[in-house]
Amino acid sequence: MGQGIIPICKFGEMAVVKMARTPKNSERYFWGCRNYKNEAGNAMCCNYFKWCNQENDDERDVIIERLRGKICDLENALKASKKKIQLLVAVTGFLSVVNILMFCVFWLKW
Repeated sequence: MGQGIIPICKFGEMAVVKMARTPKNSERYFWGCRNYKNEAGNAMCCNYFKWCNQENDDERDVIIERLRGKICDLENALKASKKKIQLLVAVTGFLSVVNILMFCVFWLKW
């Protein structure tokens, strides 16, 4: 069925192996969203679907999706770091101005 790589569905969850039960695809295995036709019947599903024999395509797609997720995470971390740096620069500038003003006040009192 597979070589140990589990595809990730469009919701970012690991897909599960299921067996097709239609006459055309009887007992053929496929990867699907874990939320598809669950017991509760009311869960959202992304309709992710891949035949298990499409392993090479699956591996490539999984790697691409994981790398896209990592890129997104890194971009978000970069944005957060830039905001922190801007805040630190603003605080440092403010404290520098306060320091200069206090120095001037004490210098003039001498």
